[in-house]
Formats: sequence, structure tokens, C-alpha cells
Amino acid sequence: MAPECINPNDYEGYIQEYTNRGHNVSKRPSTAFVKSSNSVLTHIDLQLKNKLINMKQIILLNSTLKKCESMQSLILNLENQFITDDKLWKLLINLNQFKNLVKISLNLNNNQIKPEGVQCLAQFLKNYLNIAELSIYLIDNKIEKNGVNLLCQNLKEMTNLQHLELELKQNYIGDVGATEISKSLINLKNLIILKLGLRNNNISSLGIISISNALQNLVNLRLLWLNVCWNQISGAGAIQISAILKNLKELTSFTLLISSNQIGDAGAIEIGTGISYLQNLASLNLGLNNSQIQEVGAKGLLEGLAKSINLVDLKLNLENNLISEEFINSNFGKYICELPKLTGLEFLYNEEQNYLKSKDLVNCKNIKILTIDLKNYGYLIGKKNLQQKAKKILRLVKLITLD
Repeated sequence: MAPECINPNDYEGYIQEYTNRGHNVSKRPSTAFVKSSNSVLTHIDLQLKNKLINMKQIILLNSTLKKCESMQSLILNLENQFITDDKLWKLLINLNQFKNLVKISLNLNNNQIKPEGVQCLAQFLKNYLNIAELSIYLIDNKIEKNGVNLLCQNLKEMTNLQHLELELKQNYIGDVGATEISKSLINLKNLIILKLGLRNNNISSLGIISISNALQNLVNLRLLWLNVCWNQISGAGAIQISAILKNLKELTSFTLLISSNQIGDAGAIEIGTGISYLQNLASLNLGLNNSQIQEVGAKGLLEGLAKSINLVDLKLNLENNLISEEFINSNFGKYICELPKLTGLEFLYNEEQNYLKSKDLVNCKNIKILTIDLKNYGYLIGKKNLQQKAKKILRLVKLITLD
């Protein structure tokens, strides 16, 4: 969708301001925001996704932000804005006076940022090495390995970070870029929440092994979200990811999206083994679709999952593998029912979803919330039949459909 053009004098009206007096979100008129004193504002949330901004507006935004001397958190969403390196420089230049800033969130997805722009971003972040929360979204730009190197030079010094989100999908950073990220992560031992998006970046097992070696030192993590889909990761890479899980004993939420790689049976078995170490885990999301897994690997995976006895919510995607329907129908429900606290389940295997007929699953006493996928059903009768199957589960309270 093409960005919506807005009047040069109106864009500040999209700013959502929170003051330290606890006021609700407000959208002040642009003139009022620019002319008033902003020194008391502590939290600024500027949502400009798809709102086309020219260079004049960028400069005005920069000068307006400079007035917010008491700012503690800055959320800036400039997704799909045709932001170039020059615009990013004009936006961030001389924003170095916010002594109370503890949270930065910059959404620069779907723009035209190259390593030169990342250099500007790095210089901006250099002023705030002591912040506690940082979110950088750079999906579908052109930062490549050189841009990652520039970004990580400062990231490795942010040792007070407790919450980090770094989304670099489709920037072709390769193993070199992944290794630079690992060099930064190894220093961030205070992290509690880490979300790392590296989908479609030409990363092989070598790069993933480097990332994994850094992750094993982050023993305070409670939430880990890792997306490495559509790379060139073999079973060796998956094995290394799994091996470090025994060190992350505090994890309560874990997402591993590793679909469209070549992890095979060996990788699936080791992922199951790694999950079995996470005895505090309450929420698990595994995306293993299109991963060359056969029944041996699926069995090892399910055996490992069954040992995660505190699991409350499970999402598992095994679509487009080499696992027979007979195996799933005979085994899936049996292992799932071994999880005594599991109440929420989403399982994607094939569009027929005959596993719902499994006696073990139908008689399962724990599952109360089930999510089923109806996107591939083009006819109403098929959808209704599938819903009827799901509703036969003994203790089911809520059925969620993905249409």
C-alpha cells in the first residue's frame, strides 16, 4: 500500500503524548505541540507508519523533539516512509540531551536505509549507552553486514539493557553479520527479554552457532524469541541452539521459528531434548514447518516436549515435513496429554487435521483453549466439520479459528 501523504504542518498531530502526571493519550494539534513548552513531557509515542514525510517535516520533527528535555521514553514508528540515509541523519542529529532517557523504540521497517544510515543511528545510540530497553526494527532495508557491524559497536557497550528487540529480517547480513551480533550479545548479561529477528539473511549453521554461543551466557533471560526462518541452517545449527537451552533455566517463554531450513531429524530430536531442560517454561512456540523432519525426528521432539511439565501454552507447526498422518494421529495426542498444566494448544500439521479424532486428545482433561487453522478451507461444510471435531475435546472451553 502506498504511503498516505499528509500536510507538512499536521504530522505532529499523530504524536501520542504521555506526561508524568498520568494523563491519557492525547493528540494535540500540530501548532499547539510545536509552540508549547515540551520540557515536561516524559513519554512520546509518534506513530507515522504510512504517513509520507518530506525533508522539511523531518527537520521540524528533529527540532521539536529537542525541546523534550525530560523525555524518559521515545517510541518512533516510521515504517514504510521512504526514509533514506539523508533523512535519518536529519532526524537524529544532535538528539543527545535526554539525560533521563531509559527506553528507545525505533521502527524503520521497509525503508531505504543503508550502512551510512546505520552509522547515524549508531552515533545517536552512543549517547544512551545506559538505557534499559531498546527496540530497533530494520526489516527489508539494505544494511547488510557493514551496517550490522556499525550498529553492534555501540550495542555491545549497552550492558544495562534488560529488554532488547532487534529485527533485521531480509537484510542479507550473512554469517559475518550474525557473528557481529553474537559479539554484542555476549556482553549483555542483564537481559531479561530478548527478541532477535534474522529471517531470510543468508545465515548458515556457522552464524547460528556463533549466536548460540553468545546466548548461553544470558542466564537471566525470562523470554527468548528467535526467528531464523528461511536461512541455510542444518541439523548442526539446530543442535547448537538446543544445547544452550540447559543454561537458560529461567526461561518462562520461548519462541523458536526455524522453518524452511534443513534441520532434519537430528535437529528436531535435539530441540526436543533442549526443551526438556526448561522446567520453568510456561509458553512455547515452535515453528518447524518445511524442515525435512521425518517420524524419527517428530517422535524425539514430542518426547522432549512431554517432559516440559509446567507448559501452559503450546504452539507447534510441523506442516510440510515428511511425517505420516498415521504417526501424528497415533502419537500427537498421547504425548500432549502428558503435559499436566497445558491448557492452550495450536497445532498445524495439514489441512485435514485428523489428529483431532485422536482418542487421547478427545479425552484430554487439560486443554481448554484450542486454535485451529481454517485458511486452506475454501468451502463452508469443511470448516464446519473441522469445528465439530474440535468441539468434541472433553474440557474445551474456547475454540479459536485462523481464517
